[in-house]
Parts: sequence; C-alpha cells; structure tokens
Amino acid sequence: MWSGTGIPSEYDVQSVHMCRPCTVTTSINLPNERSSFARLRGLAERFVETERLGDVTASRLVLILEELFTNVHKYSRGSRPAAAIEVRLTREGVAILIDFADDGGAFNPLGLPKPRIDRNLDERPVGGLGVHIVRSMAQESHYERTDGWNRLQLVCAIDS
Repeated sequence: MWSGTGIPSEYDVQSVHMCRPCTVTTSINLPNERSSFARLRGLAERFVETERLGDVTASRLVLILEELFTNVHKYSRGSRPAAAIEVRLTREGVAILIDFADDGGAFNPLGLPKPRIDRNLDERPVGGLGVHIVRSMAQESHYERTDGWNRLQLVCAIDS
C-alpha cells in the first residue's frame, strides 16, 4: 500500500490528486457606477486565478458578469434606480454559482421572452440578446425579489 492513500502498490498510478476544499466563495459590494465594473472584473480574474479555471470558463464568467452589470447600470433607472450591486462567486466542485443582486426596482430578467434569433436582424427588436446569452451559458438560473433586492442566481459548469 502507498502510505496513507489506500491505493495498493501493484496499481500503476501516474498521479494522485488530493481534493482541496470544494467550496470557495468571494464577494464584492459595488456602487452602481460605470467605473465599478473594473473592480468586478478584477474580482472575477482573481477568482479564476485562485481556482485555476481555464480560459473558456474565465471568458464565460467575465462575459456573464459584464452583461449583468451593464444591464443594471444602463437600465436600472426610473422611479427606483439601483444604487448598489452585490456579487458573490462560489465554486462548488465542478460548478460556479453566481449570485448577482441589485437594489433597484423589481426586474426579473428571466421573465423576458426569448429573442427570435431565427429572424433577420432588421426584423428583430433591439435588445434581449444579452440576457439570452447569459441564460444559454448557465445550466441553472433562478430569480427572486427579497427585501428590496433583485437576486439572480446562476449555476455555470466549469470546463476542464
């Protein structure tokens, strides 16, 4: 037996990977200001580096966060504009959980109709593609309105 591994020595073992903690979380609270995206992107990049995530997963994560941030920043106006954004990134095994919240007026992006991407560009209304892209990159999505906050939760697979 290999000392402490439980693997009989007669097996041809190339490497043994020790499992590190399966849940890692990082979060940030931001004002709803254009300049805040640089801080959010920095958080995502540090998360990707710490978790040793690949380029595809990293690009997907940054794109999702950019789309969600931009939607809140650009469209959260009216009678109750968002003043704050909270983002929490959690790695659980082979998935990333994205918890994206803002304190603006109630808005469920998952309630938007799916865009008609089968039509020509000149036949489609402007907008809706960003949310569609976010939905397509997540394996699961959930929205809730709690205590004056819009909370969108996404589960995204980690590419190997």
